Formats: sequence, C-alpha cells, structure tokens
Amino acid sequence: MSKRNKILIQGIVLIAIISAVLLINGCGKQSPLSPTSNNTDMKQAFGPDNVETQWGRVFSMGSGGLAGISADPNSTDTLDTSVLGYESEFIVPAGAVDAQVQITCTPQNYFTQYGMVYVYDFGPDGLTFNQPAILTLDLDALEDYNPTDTDFNRVELRLYDEASRTWQLIEVDTDLSDGVVEFEIDHFSRYGIGGRTL
Repeated sequence: MSKRNKILIQGIVLIAIISAVLLINGCGKQSPLSPTSNNTDMKQAFGPDNVETQWGRVFSMGSGGLAGISADPNSTDTLDTSVLGYESEFIVPAGAVDAQVQITCTPQNYFTQYGMVYVYDFGPDGLTFNQPAILTLDLDALEDYNPTDTDFNRVELRLYDEASRTWQLIEVDTDLSDGVVEFEIDHFSRYGIGGRTL
C-alpha cells in the first residue's frame, strides 16, 4: 500500500471517530425541548386557563398587537395601545430608566364570566424603574362589558407570578370619577386589570 493511500485511510478513520463521538455526546448539550430535559427555566405558556383562575370562565379573547417605544432617561415617553377600540397609555417619566431602553407591550383582552379583563405583557422582562411608570386604561373598557349592569366601585391591578402561576393583588383604584383607571408599575412582568374580584 502506498504512503498516500495509507494517509487517506487514516484521515477517513479519524473523521469517522470524531463524528461518532460528537453524535454520541451531542456536542455536550441537551435540547431544552427534548423529552428527557429537566430545564425548568423555560417560560410557561400563558392563555385563557391562567385568566380563568382569577376571573372565571373565558368566553372569548383577542389581542391588540405588539407595540413599542424607545424610553429615554431624559424625557417622558408614552406607549399608546388600543384593544377593542379602548385606549391605554403606559407613561415612563423622565429619570425612570438609567439608559435608553426599548420597551414593548402586548395587550390582550379576555371576556370572562365576571366581565372584561385586560392583560399587559411588558418587556424586557425584569426591567425595574427608578420611579414608577403609570399604566392607564379607559374605564369604559371594563364597564361596557360588565355583566351586572352596576357601576364598578373599584378596579384592580394584579401581577401574574410565573413561579406560582397565581395572580397577586398589586393595587386597587377606587377613584373612578374621571373615567380612567390608573396604576403605578415599578417593574416589568405580566399584569391584569379587572373590575371585579372573586
């Protein structure tokens, strides 16, 4: 056998061995979607079942679509969203952030047995404000879908805790005379606004 053929055969054997090792070890990483993965850091899916735990049966749902702004530490910036034709504002005051940051919001609406619930999924996850940002919503967005024909005397802001998969009460707005509900947000997560408590 010639020296050239011997080197060629050795090269092919070496490539086959390296390929076999990589296939067996999977490059040392396991896919987080693999059936044997125990990765618990993945965000759980969110949907009507999560809303039903606090506000009762969900009959229908919709989305206002992704909206975003670039918040500047030196100015007050406002992110406007609309769901079902009702306006909502997220106001980031000057000094609330340390550096310019891209803020996103995906609003959703859920028509439940106890009325309409609006859920706001803000990003980036974990962003904390130096001073609270303000989330407002037209009161009509809730009262127009109130199944009891009585005026709400309070509207609640709840935070969805991903770890426990429960809604935590954050703030209650009882001054509804101006037709707008208003809440302070000090960090980003998923928030729900409803006019009624179970």
